[in-house]
Amino acid sequence: MELRHKKHLKKNLLLSTLVLFSFVSAACSSKPTMYRWNEYEAITYDIYINPGKADTDTQIAKLTEEIGKTHAEGKRVAPGLHAHLAYMYFLKGNTSAAHQEFNREKSLFPESEKFVDGILERMNK
Repeated sequence: MELRHKKHLKKNLLLSTLVLFSFVSAACSSKPTMYRWNEYEAITYDIYINPGKADTDTQIAKLTEEIGKTHAEGKRVAPGLHAHLAYMYFLKGNTSAAHQEFNREKSLFPESEKFVDGILERMNK
Protein backbone atom coordinates (compact mmCIF):
# COMPACT_ATOMS: atom_id res chain seq x y z
CA MET A 1 0.00 0.00 0.00
CA GLU A 2 2.82 2.38 0.94
CA LEU A 3 4.61 1.83 -2.40
CA ARG A 4 1.44 2.49 -4.41
CA HIS A 5 0.84 5.68 -2.43
CA LYS A 6 4.39 6.89 -3.14
CA LYS A 7 3.99 6.19 -6.87
CA HIS A 8 0.69 8.07 -6.89
CA LEU A 9 2.30 11.04 -5.12
CA LYS A 10 5.22 10.97 -7.55
CA LYS A 11 2.89 11.02 -10.55
CA ASN A 12 0.86 13.89 -9.08
CA LEU A 13 4.02 15.87 -8.35
CA LEU A 14 5.29 15.38 -11.89
CA LEU A 15 1.96 16.41 -13.43
CA SER A 16 1.61 19.47 -11.21
CA THR A 17 5.14 20.56 -12.00
CA LEU A 18 4.68 20.09 -15.74
CA VAL A 19 1.42 21.98 -15.84
CA LEU A 20 2.83 24.82 -13.78
CA PHE A 21 5.82 25.00 -16.13
CA SER A 22 3.51 25.10 -19.16
CA PHE A 23 1.32 27.86 -17.77
CA VAL A 24 4.25 29.96 -16.60
CA SER A 25 5.87 29.62 -20.02
CA ALA A 26 2.63 30.67 -21.70
CA ALA A 27 2.02 33.59 -19.34
CA CYS A 28 5.43 35.10 -20.01
CA SER A 29 4.53 35.88 -23.60
CA SER A 30 2.03 38.63 -24.37
CA LYS A 31 3.04 39.53 -27.93
CA PRO A 32 2.83 37.34 -31.03
CA THR A 33 5.20 34.46 -30.74
CA MET A 34 7.04 32.10 -33.00
CA TYR A 35 5.51 29.13 -31.18
CA ARG A 36 2.37 27.33 -32.24
CA TRP A 37 0.07 27.03 -29.22
CA ASN A 38 -3.21 26.13 -30.96
CA GLU A 39 -4.38 22.76 -29.64
CA TYR A 40 -1.82 22.46 -26.86
CA GLU A 41 -3.62 24.98 -24.68
CA ALA A 42 -6.96 23.25 -25.29
CA ILE A 43 -5.49 19.84 -24.43
CA THR A 44 -4.03 21.17 -21.18
CA TYR A 45 -7.27 22.96 -20.34
CA ASP A 46 -9.28 19.79 -20.97
CA ILE A 47 -7.24 17.83 -18.45
CA TYR A 48 -8.38 20.08 -15.63
CA ILE A 49 -11.89 20.96 -16.70
CA ASN A 50 -12.93 17.47 -17.80
CA PRO A 51 -10.79 14.97 -15.90
CA GLY A 52 -10.86 11.57 -17.53
CA LYS A 53 -12.06 12.90 -20.89
CA ALA A 54 -8.54 13.08 -22.26
CA ASP A 55 -6.93 9.80 -21.24
CA THR A 56 -3.21 9.25 -21.79
CA ASP A 57 -3.64 7.56 -25.19
CA THR A 58 -5.80 10.44 -26.42
CA GLN A 59 -3.32 13.00 -25.15
CA ILE A 60 -0.39 11.19 -26.74
CA ALA A 61 -2.22 11.13 -30.06
CA LYS A 62 -3.23 14.80 -29.85
CA LEU A 63 0.19 16.00 -28.73
CA THR A 64 1.95 13.99 -31.43
CA GLU A 65 -0.46 15.39 -34.02
CA GLU A 66 0.16 18.91 -32.69
CA ILE A 67 3.91 18.45 -33.08
CA GLY A 68 3.43 17.28 -36.68
CA LYS A 69 1.18 20.26 -37.53
CA THR A 70 3.62 22.66 -35.93
CA HIS A 71 6.54 21.38 -37.97
CA ALA A 72 4.41 21.42 -41.14
CA GLU A 73 3.69 25.13 -40.54
CA GLY A 74 7.39 25.85 -40.03
CA LYS A 75 6.86 27.02 -36.45
CA ARG A 76 8.42 25.95 -33.19
CA VAL A 77 6.76 23.63 -30.72
CA ALA A 78 5.47 25.44 -27.65
CA PRO A 79 7.52 25.21 -24.46
CA GLY A 80 6.32 22.38 -22.28
CA LEU A 81 4.68 20.36 -25.06
CA HIS A 82 7.44 17.75 -25.25
CA ALA A 83 7.55 17.59 -21.45
CA HIS A 84 3.79 17.04 -21.36
CA LEU A 85 4.11 14.29 -23.97
CA ALA A 86 6.95 12.77 -21.94
CA TYR A 87 4.74 12.68 -18.87
CA MET A 88 2.00 10.89 -20.80
CA TYR A 89 4.52 8.29 -21.95
CA PHE A 90 5.69 7.93 -18.35
CA LEU A 91 2.12 7.29 -17.20
CA LYS A 92 1.78 4.60 -19.88
CA GLY A 93 4.96 2.95 -18.60
CA ASN A 94 7.01 3.82 -21.69
CA THR A 95 9.98 5.30 -19.83
CA SER A 96 12.23 5.15 -22.90
CA ALA A 97 9.90 7.43 -24.87
CA ALA A 98 9.45 9.62 -21.77
CA HIS A 99 13.21 10.11 -21.45
CA GLN A 100 13.46 10.87 -25.17
CA GLU A 101 10.75 13.55 -25.00
CA PHE A 102 12.14 15.11 -21.81
CA ASN A 103 15.56 15.31 -23.46
CA ARG A 104 13.97 16.87 -26.55
CA GLU A 105 12.36 19.49 -24.29
CA LYS A 106 15.79 20.27 -22.82
CA SER A 107 17.43 20.56 -26.24
CA LEU A 108 14.72 22.88 -27.59
CA PHE A 109 14.52 24.96 -24.41
CA PRO A 110 17.90 24.95 -22.64
CA GLU A 111 16.45 27.11 -19.87
CA SER A 112 14.34 24.10 -18.85
CA GLU A 113 17.38 21.90 -18.26
CA LYS A 114 17.47 22.14 -14.46
CA PHE A 115 13.71 21.64 -14.22
CA VAL A 116 13.68 18.65 -16.59
CA ASP A 117 16.75 17.12 -14.96
CA GLY A 118 14.88 17.27 -11.64
CA ILE A 119 11.94 15.42 -13.18
CA LEU A 120 14.23 12.81 -14.71
CA GLU A 121 15.95 12.33 -11.37
CA ARG A 122 12.59 11.77 -9.62
CA MET A 123 11.49 9.41 -12.39
CA ASN A 124 14.53 7.23 -11.86
CA LYS A 125 13.96 6.78 -8.11
